[in-house]
Amino acid sequence: MGDYNYNKFDSIIFDVDGTLWDVRDAVAHAWRDVITELTDWEINFDGKSLGAMFGKTMDTIFFHFYPNSTKEEYEKITGVIYKRQKEYLIGYAPALYEGVARTLEKLSHRYKLFIVTNAQRGYIDTVFAVHDVQKYFTDWMCFGDTNASKDVTIRKIIERNNLKNAVYVGDTQGDADSCEKAGIPIVYAAYGLGRVEKPWRSIDKFSELEDIFLRDKACNEAQESISECKLSEEDGDREGCMHADMSKDVTLKSDDMSEKSIAAGKIDTVIFDLDGTLLYTIEDLAASTNHALQQYGMPERTLEEVTAFVGNGVAKLIERAVVPGMEKELFDKVFAEFKKHYAVHNLDHTRPYPGIVDMLTGLKEHGYMVAVVSNKLQSATQSLCKHFFGELVPLAVGDNPSMAKKPEADMVNEALCRLNRSRANAVYVGDSEVDIETAKNSGMKLIMVEWGFRKRADMEKLGAVCFIDKPEKIFDILKAAPEYPRRAEADNRILQLLRDEKYIQRKG
Repeated sequence: MGDYNYNKFDSIIFDVDGTLWDVRDAVAHAWRDVITELTDWEINFDGKSLGAMFGKTMDTIFFHFYPNSTKEEYEKITGVIYKRQKEYLIGYAPALYEGVARTLEKLSHRYKLFIVTNAQRGYIDTVFAVHDVQKYFTDWMCFGDTNASKDVTIRKIIERNNLKNAVYVGDTQGDADSCEKAGIPIVYAAYGLGRVEKPWRSIDKFSELEDIFLRDKACNEAQESISECKLSEEDGDREGCMHADMSKDVTLKSDDMSEKSIAAGKIDTVIFDLDGTLLYTIEDLAASTNHALQQYGMPERTLEEVTAFVGNGVAKLIERAVVPGMEKELFDKVFAEFKKHYAVHNLDHTRPYPGIVDMLTGLKEHGYMVAVVSNKLQSATQSLCKHFFGELVPLAVGDNPSMAKKPEADMVNEALCRLNRSRANAVYVGDSEVDIETAKNSGMKLIMVEWGFRKRADMEKLGAVCFIDKPEKIFDILKAAPEYPRRAEADNRILQLLRDEKYIQRKG
């Protein structure tokens, strides 16, 4: 690999198996049980031999061990393996390699972190269900999302997040080959499951990433530059600081949210809420809530009660559902049980509202940029959007500790920045009082849907004036395809500076 300048990296992309954790035994157990139940085939693998194949796609692994099987047998058996593997991983809860969570937390303050793996769709969500590390990652993608080789998936996540200088951390030669094709360097996790020839850097334990990316001289110089900026603010020299007084330019006000105003605004971007707007999710949310309550001897909640509780994120949902005055330690256990159950059962009854997929398809065909912003956990937001909408929703922003939840403007600002779009040409679509406040705080025009979790009359009392009762009616409001999308470098530069300022405040 070539020589790279540390302080030019803006992001780190991670492999999972053999890099973040070792799941060979749990995966082998799932394979063994399913093969035994569904066939009379010989068990010709173990954890070690399966682990040697990690990094390859499922079809490659399956036909390596059972080359004479048919496509129909492959699809039937692997479908059950996927489900059983998820259950076993959550049940066994394999440990992360030593120092992973701590080092991810440190790296996340300076770099955007991502995951790219050749695993099936839903696998990354399982990792997040077992270990509380989702909060450190900005985005993730797997073979199940792209049905493409890892180098293609790496390029897709780079393009989707507008990354300029990424580096990959993996443990196999396949990872290294993919990085070479994608044009990025690899840090070889030598403690993992494979070998890599001529990596850019090697680590014998995960925490050594801190030595590479946080303690290098160039990184220290960059940190000193930020610290000097912080000191100049403390000394009152705000004129010389590039972060000075930017916030007042970001949160704009939209006094006219009428249908006429939206139609006249040359809209090129539509940002949607998720639950109650695009997806009917309430039954699965209620089921997981009541499962968690049952586990700790608390009374169940009705569907109507859970519907009233949603809108401010799942932590607030559980806070409203549990017995009042609960100790934090017990609440954390109930919340963890909810997340564990919901990770497995969030597709049991969840579905798009009628006409939603056709509406999203129409928006794409007419050139509109689309994003989802939800108070749902980031992992669930992204996995549900990928499952139901695929490329129709190119960006999904969920609950992330680095940003305030809706109705604050942070998540909408993040979406606009990553899409490189201006709020002046965007509209927000939602169903609840949280969405009304989100649109106001974000300075955006608002369309409310009538099929969601709240009644129109109640939302009108809160100031909403533009409603649609069917998804296709959004086109009556937007009227026509937008002009060529306007770029918003100035607006997004302000947002980037604000993020930098938050970083300074955290470090200060």
